[in-house]
Amino acid sequence: MSDFDKFWDAVKTGVVQLAQSSLQDYWQTAVQDGTNFLEKRQEELQRWTVMLAAGELSRADFEDLVMGQADLAEMELLKQAGLAQVQVDRFVNGLLNLVIEAAVKVFL
Repeated sequence: MSDFDKFWDAVKTGVVQLAQSSLQDYWQTAVQDGTNFLEKRQEELQRWTVMLAAGELSRADFEDLVMGQADLAEMELLKQAGLAQVQVDRFVNGLLNLVIEAAVKVFL
């Protein structure tokens, strides 16, 4: 199993845990939205994690790149379910922090 596969598995597992702990009534919808977002960003994340592991990106640079994806997180299903934007934003921030922590654990 490659390092990226370990990272990806940790992130996917973390999405479920994050959704269950932060959006109990909507956790399945949150998992679906979170997974959709990650799959759309998978190629970028793979490129950035390779650069992080090779020392071409600092942790701070990696964090900036990941956090910069917040505006691209549509979370349409959660919005359709009627969740307040604050709750959606909190979930997105948790998701992005999850990505960062998983990358640091696997690649640094």
